[in-house]
Amino acid sequence: MGIYNTLDDSVNKISTIGIVIIIVVLLLAIALYIAQALFLNKFNKYTRGKGTWQAWVPIANLYLLGDLTFNNIVGWILVILSFVKPESLNTLYNFVIIGFYIYAIVKYIMLKKEEQQSAIPKMVTATNTVKPKKQIKTPNIEKEQQEIPQEYQSQQPMTAPTENTKSNFDFTSQPKQNYNNSSDSLQSLYNRK
Repeated sequence: MGIYNTLDDSVNKISTIGIVIIIVVLLLAIALYIAQALFLNKFNKYTRGKGTWQAWVPIANLYLLGDLTFNNIVGWILVILSFVKPESLNTLYNFVIIGFYIYAIVKYIMLKKEEQQSAIPKMVTATNTVKPKKQIKTPNIEKEQQEIPQEYQSQQPMTAPTENTKSNFDFTSQPKQNYNNSSDSLQSLYNRK
């Protein structure tokens, strides 16, 4: 009877160890699922500007993985293969999915590095192009008037429009002379020049 007691104790220890292993494996599987969903959501947010529900749904996340790494056709191929693959290729399919995740992680890291490298020259050139303002020298007006030829000095300088001349620049009002109704035709106006 002592042998049966030790055998029962051994079975109890093995079953307890088995239950602990099952719980640890389940917790790891849940943690990996959450990690891959968070990664796909973050990758989608980075490339497309917003998160997506597809990262959290089991079959939709395969489509999203293929779509983010390559294109939507690869995403559909991954979804179809998840349903129609033979049992003998189950392990190979799992390795392919792991490879896709590794490629997606590498692609995400490379995109982040490219963005950081393209941002650094912009900051450097922006700081290098800012120069201190130089003092503007005001010209000596009398000296400039002496250098102007005599024929141009007699002309009046341009001034800002006054109330009388502003109407000449008002393009919203009706024209003062309607050439369609007047006796002058466009041809006669052209000939006057």
